[in-house]
Amino acid sequence: MQFPVFFVVPVMLAAWFHGAGLAIRLAIGLALARFACHWVWGFPIEVMPAILNNVMRGVALIGLAYVTAVIALRMNALRARVNQLEARLPICPGCGLVRDEAGAWLPLADLPVPRSRPSCAACEERTEGPLF
Repeated sequence: MQFPVFFVVPVMLAAWFHGAGLAIRLAIGLALARFACHWVWGFPIEVMPAILNNVMRGVALIGLAYVTAVIALRMNALRARVNQLEARLPICPGCGLVRDEAGAWLPLADLPVPRSRPSCAACEERTEGPLF
């Protein structure tokens, strides 16, 4: 089974920019179009191996579409989270220095790193038990 780039790239682009639904329909359509071309121009191999080959191609393209769509969704969520966190951190857009609590501009590497992560009251109560 060969997998030319003309099958993979459109499916991945459709999954990345338009989601899994369109990409899966495109994957099925490409597999059916290839089978139809073989049907019209004469099969280079027997019919049953050609059917099996195109079914495997379709399944592989559907899997590729699904994985690419999931990765795209996670990348977009991470990008949104980074933008949200960067909006809260006072960073100079020109040089990239970060303002600390005292108002001094420092490189990010020179900022003190907190020893522990703060927890909300509900998480502390769940892990430590009730305070009173």
